[in-house]
Amino acid sequence: MKQPQRKQLFLSSSVKMKKHLPELEQLQTVRERATTSYSRLYTLLLRVYESQPLATSAILKLLENFVEQAEATNAAAKASVQDTKRNWNVS
Repeated sequence: MKQPQRKQLFLSSSVKMKKHLPELEQLQTVRERATTSYSRLYTLLLRVYESQPLATSAILKLLENFVEQAEATNAAAKASVQDTKRNWNVS
């Protein structure tokens, strides 16, 4: 490959990266939120396990709230991924 072609290829790749950077950042945020949600849920499940044989109603209510939040986080993550796939023409 000749030098001008390499430079053009590099510039083209650089432009594409800049174009997709906001979406990549959004996907990073989605990943961080999912990780946080999972960690919180896991910690609470450990508390439920430790409170056996009977978990308190407060802990069970907290678990219910965490599950609802995790479901909402999951739905938002799926929507973000689908948007990115659509924008990048990926099926």
